[in-house]
Amino acid sequence: MTNPVHEHIVRHKAKWSSGLFVLCITAIFFYWNWSSTPQLIGDSEVYQSLDALFTAFTSRDPKKLASCKQKLEFQVERGQIPSGAASRLRGYIDEAEQNRWEGASHGLYDFIRGQRTGSTR
Repeated sequence: MTNPVHEHIVRHKAKWSSGLFVLCITAIFFYWNWSSTPQLIGDSEVYQSLDALFTAFTSRDPKKLASCKQKLEFQVERGQIPSGAASRLRGYIDEAEQNRWEGASHGLYDFIRGQRTGSTR
């Protein structure tokens, strides 16, 4: 003979476990999508601009930074850089303009490394 209270507890635990599993998978999915690096279109001109920007950061050169900023904005306007990537790059440029060169260069380095392989550089 089975105990109805025990069966109720088992069913209740199974529902909670299933719900918790779905919640965890959903959270991981959203975290992955929101925290992943925005991707660039495989355009060698854009990658050359990123190299120049990295050089501006590491050399702490405000004139080179201004030139790179102007070129990147032009590339954004032409549609060569997607909006998500453009926002991230603007953040690094803002950081450098506030004399936080090292943080900007580390951020840009991570951004470049976060680009998925298979793109044309």
